[in-house]
Amino acid sequence: MAGSIFLTVAALVVIVVFTFNDSFGLLDWPIDPSKADAYGSFIGGLGGSLFSLVGIFLIYEALMKQQELDETQRIENQIFELTSRLRDNVSAMSYHSSIIDMGTVEGEKCFIVFDKEYQYIRDTITELASAHNIDIDIKHISCFIHIYGSGNEIGDRLQEVIKSSSSNIDNLDFNSFFDSLREKIASVDDGFFSCHDKRLNQYIRHLGAIIKLAKHKSIKSPADTKRFINMVRSQLTLGELSYLQKMIEVLPDELEHGEGSLKQRWQRAMDEYKFLRPLEEAINVN
Repeated sequence: MAGSIFLTVAALVVIVVFTFNDSFGLLDWPIDPSKADAYGSFIGGLGGSLFSLVGIFLIYEALMKQQELDETQRIENQIFELTSRLRDNVSAMSYHSSIIDMGTVEGEKCFIVFDKEYQYIRDTITELASAHNIDIDIKHISCFIHIYGSGNEIGDRLQEVIKSSSSNIDNLDFNSFFDSLREKIASVDDGFFSCHDKRLNQYIRHLGAIIKLAKHKSIKSPADTKRFINMVRSQLTLGELSYLQKMIEVLPDELEHGEGSLKQRWQRAMDEYKFLRPLEEAINVN
């Protein structure tokens, strides 16, 4: 656009300068036909060439703009497709909680039950920590059990998580606390994630791909990026946002994935686009 404007201005300046040039005698009256003919030939040759270049620049800029619009449309179509798969994964879920009396639920309601289970786990850990007089990161441990369960397959890692989150726990206190915890939450051994690991893995991959597409370098307009993010965020329920929040909480920091750990990348994306804002607003209202 800048090149076209420059050439247009240059052509107009040439016309104006030579129009008022005495050598062409255009200000004399009557006008000399031979000088006017020379003036027309000169302006037609130089000014016409400049305007032709302007036309070429405009055609090029129009093609580049169309290519940019086509790329944005392609990305938007991909986002729509991935969002549709995201919803299909949720619709295919079904879950029966052993600690929340809501029967078998399907689709988006699974995340509602899932969130109620988290609150049960957190309340249980808070009660046990108080009873054993130990200081632990209740939120982190609750999220860990909530996502991965507490069964034998995850037991060793859960013990490491509990020990690393406490500043005043010895082996005797730990064994007593851990046995009580396993007894209290034995009914959620498998964890919600274990019941739907493939679907939830796909869910997270699709959501990650959508965020990556929204930040694609070919999208020049920040408004388009914001529009894509808002479009996807509007499709997620508060239960799903709550799940995302807890999933990010327990992602391992040491798992490198491009620029920083996977946990850091997810946290940056959530912060940059205020992905969890609806969840935060709902919490503040309540």
